[in-house]
Amino acid sequence: MAEMGQSRAGSETHWPARAMVRVPAAWLAWVLWLFIAGCAGLTMALVAGSRSAPRPDWHPWALALVEPVSFVAFALPGLVVATRRPRNPVGWLLLSCGLGMAADNLVHAYGAYALVHHAAGGVLAMWSARWMFVCVTFPFFFLLLLFPDGRLPSARWRFSGWYMGTASALTLTLAALLPGPIPDGYFPSAENPLGVPALAHARPFLGLVTLLCTAVPGVLAVMSLLFRFRAGDALIRRQLEWVALAVLAATAGASP
Repeated sequence: MAEMGQSRAGSETHWPARAMVRVPAAWLAWVLWLFIAGCAGLTMALVAGSRSAPRPDWHPWALALVEPVSFVAFALPGLVVATRRPRNPVGWLLLSCGLGMAADNLVHAYGAYALVHHAAGGVLAMWSARWMFVCVTFPFFFLLLLFPDGRLPSARWRFSGWYMGTASALTLTLAALLPGPIPDGYFPSAENPLGVPALAHARPFLGLVTLLCTAVPGVLAVMSLLFRFRAGDALIRRQLEWVALAVLAATAGASP
């Protein structure tokens, strides 16, 4: 009886600590999701006010107007996971992907709006549009690597995690500081305002850098899912099948 009382007292002692951890995490998750929704709403307003702005063929005005809704929906499962299981990084990575998508579209929308209305901050938005894709791509790679339990498939995959982290830092540096035009079709006449001339020597090797820093991490992420599928039980395989369908849908929607 004494041992039961002590164990109950111990559990009651630890319960407030767990609750204190969960409550701030839930608040943070809600703040991030509401921020994503706010970015989506602002993006739609900016797109609606800049219909005459030049746009690439792969991103017409109608698509740009309704696309932000999908980012809010994409982040919704992250909100659920982050509030219920805050120690699982999968929920936070889903929110990070949604936040990256919303921010990327917002800076593109404001850059186009600034071109039409000669608004302040247009150059900063165009520069941000140059590298914001990193905030979408690499959280998504880490999401695939850690899905569904928030841990690596095995200790052997630690190198993949370090490789992705290094590749993301290098990609961000080059995308943000490489001198020259902004190559996304939105701002063809805009030059990088923060370009570092010394990095111009890396331009002939951009194809190789893209292969090593973007394609290889993507392949590693997909291979981790295949590894889990082969080694997992029926539940894990069903979860991974849903992920595969989501990836295929996202790929089809992103293709020009």
